[in-house]
Amino acid sequence: MSATLAPPKEYGLPIERACPPLDREHASIIVFSTLGTFGDVLPFVLLGRHLRDRGHRIVFLANSNHETFVRSHDFDFIAICGAEDPTSGVDTDTFMVNEAIPAYRRTVEAISALAAEFPRTTIVNRSGNWGGIFAGELYKLPRVSVMLQPGAVMPGGQPIGRRVLRATNDFRLAIGLPALKKARIPDQDCALISFFPDWFGYPESDVDEAGTCVGFPFSRETPADLPPAIQALVAERGPLVVFTAGTNMPETNFFELASQFAERTDLPVVALGHEGAARNMAGVLTSAFVDHASLFRYARLVVHNGGIGVTAQAMRAGVAQIVIPYVWDQPDNARRVEEIGVGRTILPTDLSCERLVEVHRQIEAMESNTRNTVVQAIRRVDAIAEAGALIERHIGRRLGLEPSREPLGVT
Repeated sequence: MSATLAPPKEYGLPIERACPPLDREHASIIVFSTLGTFGDVLPFVLLGRHLRDRGHRIVFLANSNHETFVRSHDFDFIAICGAEDPTSGVDTDTFMVNEAIPAYRRTVEAISALAAEFPRTTIVNRSGNWGGIFAGELYKLPRVSVMLQPGAVMPGGQPIGRRVLRATNDFRLAIGLPALKKARIPDQDCALISFFPDWFGYPESDVDEAGTCVGFPFSRETPADLPPAIQALVAERGPLVVFTAGTNMPETNFFELASQFAERTDLPVVALGHEGAARNMAGVLTSAFVDHASLFRYARLVVHNGGIGVTAQAMRAGVAQIVIPYVWDQPDNARRVEEIGVGRTILPTDLSCERLVEVHRQIEAMESNTRNTVVQAIRRVDAIAEAGALIERHIGRRLGLEPSREPLGVT
């Protein structure tokens, strides 16, 4: 170890309570480091379950609001920061300096304490989470970087502004790392996994920084039954139009749009989102959340903001999409949906009920052959098993562990 930092105190349990003692010499600890929304955590929970079944100990570092969900799957959890607030309209540099970099510091502190206890520690880090990158560099730990969407693939590293560069270098110098000379965060000396198919990520999937494209991560569990009210709606009126509000979607306007669309088209509409869940709107069945894998099987159209998780679930179900992208990776994902031919985009500045109805009519006239081809391509692969195999091989090379006697990637 080149530095020793105190374990994080502001959030979560102390390290010794979060992670009960194990055999230090032989314990293989995999630290999943991911900050952000539910969609930034769910793929790692699915991957963690697979790796835990193969004998690895899993510890999550994430926002405090994900603790209940992560612990419900019997993983250790250390909160690195509070709940992530919506960042639409927030100055990116201010957010990075005031919110993100302090969280990255606590990430390094947590990994420092874990690595001191367990020599066989590996970091599985969501790309863009600099805490995991810097901890791997500082302690020379095996590290895997996971890209959840093509927009996360950045040749040469993530570009940053001068203000963020100054704050980042202050942080790096404080923990014993050299200052960065370029205004980019390099993501190197690690295994690289992209949680999307190469055909969705093209051309980014062709560059070295994309690593191995394993496909979209989906749960292997059988989808749950739909709530009775939705079942009744499907039985009475047929396939649904689903409006699902994701991160940074202005939910009030979104629910009003769903109500207007239902009135104009006389189609059965389900609208998902916390803000509108308690609202009563004519022609619209509302809910805080329904599992997308369950719901989309009964949908004819999904209207959403372009988050990669919803985008992938809709493609897997073979459902047409209308994407209303706002921030982060959403515009890039929306563009790919259009280019592949499985949906259409409406920019927020052009959004109205009239425009939505118009685009819906265009989609209804589209052939379904492309969507069916995409469904078949998605269902041919098991991205979780493939990613797990890549991680185990990387751990084996870096730590000199004996490879599993079971065929890697086979469940």
